[in-house]
Amino acid sequence: MTLVKIAINPIPDGFGYYYGDAYTSMADLYRINYLPSKSEWCGDIKPNDLCDEWIVYIDGREVAKARSKEACDEIVRFAIS
Repeated sequence: MTLVKIAINPIPDGFGYYYGDAYTSMADLYRINYLPSKSEWCGDIKPNDLCDEWIVYIDGREVAKARSKEACDEIVRFAIS
């Protein structure tokens, strides 16, 4: 199994996205973004694609929806391992 380290900025950007990188033990690097649910979103400019769940993006592609930020981490680990 490939080990995955996730480094997410603890503060969202102006659009409300949490962003960062995921690194694997095989030296792969992925850009990851989490868009919070409507109820947890905070930012300066509200994006149009807010929904009731968190949205997980890997390298700019939407891969899943989750119920919490912690669940987003687990989705990323599963998707890239």
